Amino acid sequence: MRPTAPIAEARLGDGPDVVRQTIEPAVAVFQRHGPLLRAIREAAASDEQVAAGQEAMREQFDALLAGALREMPHIVDHPPADLAETARALNFLNTSYLLDAFGPRAPGFPGDRGADAERDLGSR
Repeated sequence: MRPTAPIAEARLGDGPDVVRQTIEPAVAVFQRHGPLLRAIREAAASDEQVAAGQEAMREQFDALLAGALREMPHIVDHPPADLAETARALNFLNTSYLLDAFGPRAPGFPGDRGADAERDLGSR
């Protein structure tokens, strides 16, 4: 596997290091911009334009993840009942966790902890 392997290249049994490599770029973005991303999410609750932008971006990430999952051999052999909904749930889980971890505590919260937690979830 390459140092920053795309999720579609991950294979069942690759181990937690591969999961960590695929999630590290997202963790880095949230570590750097967590408070801003959290503020945008909170603004979406009262601003329709911000909410529409958030929804459009979320839909893009859901589609990207669904496409990556669709290419994974284990998913091909054992597909979930609704792949699109599975991708949506995974993105929601990751985004919620990363906003919680890096939104309010950004300066002192180590990125390794976030990447480790995401890796541990992904390897289960």
